[in-house]
Formats: sequence, C-alpha cells, structure tokens
Amino acid sequence: MLVNKKMPEFVAEGRSGYTVPAEDPDALARAVLAFYDAGGRDALAAGVKRQAALYSWDGLAEALLELTAEARERRARRAA
Repeated sequence: MLVNKKMPEFVAEGRSGYTVPAEDPDALARAVLAFYDAGGRDALAAGVKRQAALYSWDGLAEALLELTAEARERRARRAA
C-alpha cells in the first residue's frame, strides 16, 4: 500500500497495488479488503512485475531511446 499518494506513478491502482490517503483508516481498510477480494499477492504479481520493468535500467533505457527517436523525428519534420 502506498500511503498519501506520494509518487503514485509507481503504483498502477488495483493492478500493482493500492494507494490510500494518509491518516484515513477507512481508506486503508477498503484497500486491504480490495487486495484480498482481488486474490491477494498472486493477483497483483504480474502487475508488480510490469510496473517494476518500467523503472528498471532496461526500461529507462528503452524509454530514453524512444524519446530520442521522437525528438529526431520532430526535428526532421521541422527542417523539411
């Protein structure tokens, strides 16, 4: 669980975890129930792996290469 939604981009809500506001025990209880209703750890395992891959060195390098290619394409269109 991510409390207070600081850096929520690291959590795909309901797919790799749940975010809850700080000092909100009712929200925390709902998130815990949702976790178990969804099948617990096994249900989130694939989502956690997908999210982790986004922030791995390979994932970051791939994103940087994509951004570089997009920038080159935009530059080429402006130059044409």
